[in-house]
Amino acid sequence: MRHLDVHPLKGTAMGPRLRSLTLGGVSAAVIVALLATPVSAQPLPEPTALIAPQSENTADPAVTLEPTVTSEPSEPSDPKLVLPGQPRAAVGAAAAPGSEVPAGKWATLSGQIMLGDVPFANSPFTLVNHWAFESGETTHWRTDAQGKFSARVSAGLYAVNYEPPAPFYTSANYEDAVEVRAGATVALGKIQAKRGVEIGGTMTLPPGFSIGEIFELGVENAAGTNSWRTTQSRVNATTVTWRATVPAGKYRVAFSRGDRDFEPQWWKNAKTSASATLVTVVAGKPQLALNATLATRGSTLSGRVLDSSGKPVAGAEVSASGPNGASSTAQTTGSTGAFMLAGLSAGAWTVSVRAPYTQGAWLSRPQWYSGAAFEKDATKIVIASGAPTHRTGIDIKMLATGSVSGTVSVRGTGGLVRTHLIPVGVEPERDNNWDTANYGTSFLAEGLVPGKYNVYFSGPTGRLQPVPATDGNPRTVTVVAGKTVSLNLVLRFGGFIIDSGNGALEFVDADTGAIVDRAYMDGKYVSGTVLAGSRVKIRDRDGEPRYVPGNTTAANARIFTVTEGSYQPVNINNSTRTSISGRVTDAGGAAVSGAQVELHVYQEWGGYTTEFAAYTGPDGRYSFTGLRVTTQYQVFVRSENPLRESRWYGGNGGNDGYTGATALWPADTTPITGVNIVLGAVGAARGSISGSGSVEDSYRISAVAVDGSGRTYSTWSPRVKDASWTLPGLRPGDYTLRIERRIREVTSVVLERKITVKAGAWTDTGQLSETKPAITAQPKAVSAAVGARATLSVTASGPSLSYRWQQRAAGSSGSGGWSDVAYATAPTLTVTPKSVAADNKREYRVIIFNAVGSVTSATAILTVPKAKSGAITVKAPAKATYGSPVAVPVQVARAAGAKADATGTVRAYSGTAEVAKATLSGGKATLSVPVSALGVGTRALRFAYAGTAEVDGVSTNASIVVAKATATVTGTVPATIKPKARPVIPVSVTAGKTPATGKVTVTFARNGSKPVTVTANLSAGKAQITTPSLAATGSYTVTVAYAGSGNVSAKTQRVGTFSLR
Repeated sequence: MRHLDVHPLKGTAMGPRLRSLTLGGVSAAVIVALLATPVSAQPLPEPTALIAPQSENTADPAVTLEPTVTSEPSEPSDPKLVLPGQPRAAVGAAAAPGSEVPAGKWATLSGQIMLGDVPFANSPFTLVNHWAFESGETTHWRTDAQGKFSARVSAGLYAVNYEPPAPFYTSANYEDAVEVRAGATVALGKIQAKRGVEIGGTMTLPPGFSIGEIFELGVENAAGTNSWRTTQSRVNATTVTWRATVPAGKYRVAFSRGDRDFEPQWWKNAKTSASATLVTVVAGKPQLALNATLATRGSTLSGRVLDSSGKPVAGAEVSASGPNGASSTAQTTGSTGAFMLAGLSAGAWTVSVRAPYTQGAWLSRPQWYSGAAFEKDATKIVIASGAPTHRTGIDIKMLATGSVSGTVSVRGTGGLVRTHLIPVGVEPERDNNWDTANYGTSFLAEGLVPGKYNVYFSGPTGRLQPVPATDGNPRTVTVVAGKTVSLNLVLRFGGFIIDSGNGALEFVDADTGAIVDRAYMDGKYVSGTVLAGSRVKIRDRDGEPRYVPGNTTAANARIFTVTEGSYQPVNINNSTRTSISGRVTDAGGAAVSGAQVELHVYQEWGGYTTEFAAYTGPDGRYSFTGLRVTTQYQVFVRSENPLRESRWYGGNGGNDGYTGATALWPADTTPITGVNIVLGAVGAARGSISGSGSVEDSYRISAVAVDGSGRTYSTWSPRVKDASWTLPGLRPGDYTLRIERRIREVTSVVLERKITVKAGAWTDTGQLSETKPAITAQPKAVSAAVGARATLSVTASGPSLSYRWQQRAAGSSGSGGWSDVAYATAPTLTVTPKSVAADNKREYRVIIFNAVGSVTSATAILTVPKAKSGAITVKAPAKATYGSPVAVPVQVARAAGAKADATGTVRAYSGTAEVAKATLSGGKATLSVPVSALGVGTRALRFAYAGTAEVDGVSTNASIVVAKATATVTGTVPATIKPKARPVIPVSVTAGKTPATGKVTVTFARNGSKPVTVTANLSAGKAQITTPSLAATGSYTVTVAYAGSGNVSAKTQRVGTFSLR
């Protein structure tokens, strides 16, 4: 869906207040259809800047920010404001929409935009005025470092919107708006923005196509009532990235709905909305890989544009016209000169090309394929019916051209006129392809094919007339290839004020019968651009031609001689008339001669139009005669001197609109005299811009007063190398000089600097260049515990900066692995680590960009320390006996701020040797310490908690007194042993469960015989005793004597008896 914006233009001294209807969007529109309806919203306003709005002020929020205005607002009716989700409230004095605001009666709106408890800092937003049809105001702003703003606005009914790339959305519905009235100061408090989810991808066109500088992404529900807008940034000549912010839900993404250039295409190459793959958007999960390559529709023509020497021409505009008025979308050539025209139907087509800007404000005249200067000589390309065809090799070699530059000096009643150069032999107004024209006092026509041209002019009605052969005016000019011819004209005018009914009037030269002017009537007509000295007849062309007076014939018509500087009344309807006169002087009282005085007439639709213009005489006097009574007028003096102000009678100096101007309302025929205007001394600024020379670009140069008055002076300049500019009539004071680059519909700030203007003097800026972002303070490494906050910050210079923070996990190498941090579009980034494992040593950087370029910061590392463990408590027994394990209870307290008990392993160490370990459960564990490994005595143990990935370890010491163990001696003795047999008797000595070490002595004794002993060393607490040779039979007793050790007491134990027989 394409958005329809209606913006009335500010009524200025440049001419009438106009209403302008603009249809946004281009063929490569991107549409997202909302299936679920999580939120209701209206189309977002057209952004003034692609990535960053034009007003940036991070100082004290009490400072009033100056907006960049989409459509030069008048100082409109009585101010209003409404924010989403708040009830409508009226503030200030009531006034009807469209009424004029008295001087100084702007409203001030202030507030703070929040994202939960975090300020919406240094970010763009829009105040959408639902009275825009009356007041013409949609303004773009930026919050300060605390998310605060203070906006000076006109009367209106306002809602807040957020501009991409900010990942937020809100309703801009009329029902949610807040009304603010004239002179009011409205504090809005905290305004909660709604987080959205960023979606986007890339869109690629075939080679030779140029992507429009803005295309739109709408978000629609099934009823088509909701929409969102995209931003885009060029990747190369045929590819852009696009972004939009939407609430969670399901969507259809349409990259083309099937215009004349491209086939219909939805996400994943679907050809219809019904078959489109749904994109499911989940909160907190951006989707940035919704990519598409568009396919052309119909037949195509492709080729290159070359200059006269055969070199490629970049920035040339190529288009084609075909059967039955068909035409192609114009394409702009890239560095190779390549172009492609699509969507062509069967039939004969002519291809035309215009060269790019080089210095002036005009495009070159068109040339045609192949090498034709006139369309009638163009080579037609025939496309056959049937299946689409793709013709290549349509190369256009442009003819060598020349140019004409000059000035137009207007005298008498005329205002701005248009100068026309038309080749000799071409009939004016019939072959408009050669109507080279420009409004203003100076002109430059480039790209003219060598030859002779007739010089014409036209006034507001557009009727072409030959330049008079007076004042040395040349009637023709000869253009030479590679050269610029000078042409300076002087035009002297008089005019008529005609009171008539509805119909069409023509002014006819009484001598030649040529029509010198014409107009359609609606009650009255004012003509100020009839050549002085002309003899004209006036006729009514409704039905049979009838002449003035009295509907007579041509032969009886009155002949009017046009007098320079005079308006002759022609009162066809016998209306009552009066006059307005006065004098123009400077601040010292001296007469100002040659100043243009404009009379603005109030219209029924509520605005003023400029209908009379005159020049002051040597005495500074002027006069308007033949004026209707009971009509409201205002007088404006336009100074030709850049160091002298222009001024409204009774009102402001400069071009500040009608605010404060005195309305003149004659009630009868009594002349209104003494309408005197004093022009004060002012300053002016001038300089030049070093641009790229692109055909699509131009600059807007503005001086914005820093005193909070809202005064803004603007001019336009083509974006060419070393293009010069001037800003005349600046009141003395300090200004922000702001240069905005306009590429098609997009305007972006590319330079800002402070200038001081003094009365009666020029302020020279010299040559200026677009300013890329520059980092003056890199982000530094930070540290934060889990759950705590750490703030990264960057400081950069440059106009209208936007920020995109990125991150990657620890251990990444090279340049890859970076991903955008959601919602991170401010100079500062606050991070809250979730865990040590995930976030320790995480890397961050920020890309800072504006319309001129971008810069990437150095990498800053986030350190996330482990949490400090709680204390470890050990309940070791005071004493223990060697040989048996000891149960030692251990408890590890929770870490500070932890919501769960400690987990992991605790260990016991003797020296550096681990002697026991256990796993914590509920923060507790019991270690079984094998004291046999410790030895008898007082033993120091270290009990240690190793911690986890998120928590540090902790340890403590404890002592255990280990006493000697009592040995347990056992042996297995057979009941009977035969003589001479020597069986083995196993012997075991343990201390608890621990095998003893040392020696045992085994004694075999029989009553009346000497005992026999055998000694053996214990191995693992055991010994194998071989029965010795015993001579006498009888009963023997076996006794084992354990000698003891450092850890076990000695012990003798009878282990058994046997009979030797």
